[in-house]
Amino acid sequence: MIITRIARQKRLKNSYSIYLDGSYAFSLSGESIIRHRLKEGREVVQADVDGVFSEEEKRRALEYAIKLFAIRSRSARELRQRLKEKEFSESAISHAAGRLSDLGYLNDERFASDRANYLMAKGYGPELIRAELKRKGIAADIITDVLARLRERPETEIDRVEEIARRKLKAMKDVEPAAAAHRLTGFLVRRGFSIDSIRHVLRELLNDDRDLY
Repeated sequence: MIITRIARQKRLKNSYSIYLDGSYAFSLSGESIIRHRLKEGREVVQADVDGVFSEEEKRRALEYAIKLFAIRSRSARELRQRLKEKEFSESAISHAAGRLSDLGYLNDERFASDRANYLMAKGYGPELIRAELKRKGIAADIITDVLARLRERPETEIDRVEEIARRKLKAMKDVEPAAAAHRLTGFLVRRGFSIDSIRHVLRELLNDDRDLY
């Protein structure tokens, strides 16, 4: 095969279209063209083409992955899924994930801890945090460790439930206590707090020993 044309692409900066035997074959970055000493008139074999294309795909996958992390951190599953959606090969995906892991960006333990702390600060309870981390593809043992560390913090689940309950009850001061308890219980359950913590807090705040849920 002969490289018959190398043409700069109009839409993508620093990208070039490579033509083999008169037909478009693939695109490469300017750096790849220089590194592999590609030029019009050069003869190449399929092994050369496959090697260059594989290297270029890995470069693009890593470049895209870095852009994703510039927006926000992600779990390993999230990253792999996004790269898969872009139709990168498994080899390119593994290369990008490995490089980001080596650089310290891709770290499920840190991601899970940061995400759990964020959700807790937003008023979410342990069960909802567990479900969210599981949805992100975090391993069960990491989730267990993260939730254990949350439970060790000075601020307990009951503290969080009480803080939210007091705030919500102020907005429901004209609502009959039983109705307020029912509404608030449903809200807190949906936020992922345990029913035992909710019952304990509401019984204290409302001076009501009835079953609240």
